Amino acid sequence: LRVHSEALDFIERISQHHSLDRLDDDFSGLVNRNGFHTSIMTRLPVAGTDVQPLVISNKWPAAWSARYG
Repeated sequence: LRVHSEALDFIERISQHHSLDRLDDDFSGLVNRNGFHTSIMTRLPVAGTDVQPLVISNKWPAAWSARYG
């Protein structure tokens, strides 16, 4: 139940962030507190197109990004 509350709180805070760095820090804190230590934030690509230009923040390990990014 706590993770749901934290996620909803994050969603409410999104509009308060005036830079991608602040948004990224807030999102990273949320996922880290909930046991996830890697993440990627991206807009959704059309199937079959390159996701790389759509990536906002990539905290995946370099090898993972090279293979799947």
